[in-house]
Amino acid sequence: MDLSNLGQGGQQVKLNVADSPNVECENCENIFFDKVTVIKKISKLLVGTSEDQYVPMETYKCTECGNINKDFKL
Repeated sequence: MDLSNLGQGGQQVKLNVADSPNVECENCENIFFDKVTVIKKISKLLVGTSEDQYVPMETYKCTECGNINKDFKL
């Protein structure tokens, strides 16, 4: 992935994502995660409809222990 245009002030920054550190599970230090969906319920009073609304939001859980890192919690 080429992210060379991330610099400010006209400067280009070369970034190789493969060289970036892996994110680890805060519980077991595993580096593999599965994508999961959290469903948020929005009150009909807030959205002005006759029924509550459900909004799916993606996050990630550890493949080993099922933990969701605090940075991933919605």
